Amino acid sequence: MKIPCFAASCILIVSLSVGHCFGQPKPLSDFKRTDFLPTLEHNFNKDRNSLYCASFLYTIDKLKTKLSCPINVDSALEDLALVIASTSHRNTLRDNEIKSEVKISYGMISVKANFQKSLPFKEELLPGSGFQFNAQDVSSFEWLGEPEEAIQILYYKNDNNFTLKLHPRDPEHEIILSMTDTIPASLSGMVTAINKNIDSGRREQKQENHKWKYAMTEYDIVVIPELELNIKTNYKSIEGKSILCNHNHYDIGRAEQQIAFYLNKKGAEIESSAISYVLFAEPVIDIENQVIPKKMLFNKPFFVMLRRTNSTFPYFCMWIANTNHMVH
Repeated sequence: MKIPCFAASCILIVSLSVGHCFGQPKPLSDFKRTDFLPTLEHNFNKDRNSLYCASFLYTIDKLKTKLSCPINVDSALEDLALVIASTSHRNTLRDNEIKSEVKISYGMISVKANFQKSLPFKEELLPGSGFQFNAQDVSSFEWLGEPEEAIQILYYKNDNNFTLKLHPRDPEHEIILSMTDTIPASLSGMVTAINKNIDSGRREQKQENHKWKYAMTEYDIVVIPELELNIKTNYKSIEGKSILCNHNHYDIGRAEQQIAFYLNKKGAEIESSAISYVLFAEPVIDIENQVIPKKMLFNKPFFVMLRRTNSTFPYFCMWIANTNHMVH
């Protein structure tokens, strides 16, 4: 990439490039009901799809380290302040899972980060048929009793409020899907609520009258819509804004992100890379013995996240409110 020359300003560029299996990314403007969120702490619109990936914040951390001074942001710049303050992405990936490189040349700090994770299931699930999400026909995959170890119920209240774990081959990662009747304001609030339900599920599994909820039986059904996306965008609310470090102002010229993700009968995959440039500035974010079939159908808005099994927060998550990123 050719590095442009600037003077007395700062430019930040963050972008994600993906493998050939995803093809060329499409601009976010092509999807009128989808948003990118730079942090988990950002509020989201429950009527729109919302995407988050930690790679953007990993490059911000590298930038902070290289600047090596406290960064201050005008509190009125809410989006940028959340980006600088966010810590929920830390330790969501191991050092050998996200590769980064920092260089200083031509008066510029250059930060690069690359991340890719493939999470195939131990055995493929079954292709679905005749499935609808929000009354629209979409492609799906399903579990109808086999393989038994493919899916685990982490929490179950009823068929409108439950959390499932899909087991990939890699035991250090997990794919979690959750449907709930109570929707928090932010993605971090959603993750916290899911973790609270999972803790409740662990306690319930030890109680005889609740054990039926957590046993996957031949009578249970799980159907999930296929997801596929490859999108890029600019964070307009961050671009052109300033940070203050050691009495020096740095203007963020551009902030870009691209996310590619799929989830289908074979498993999940996410691939991303990030690049950021910063120019130095001039001084101036049981029922007893009775089997009750559970129909866990993701046929209305739900949440999906990828995370390490020992991590509280995800490195990728998505609130799915419509069929924008489903296979038709």
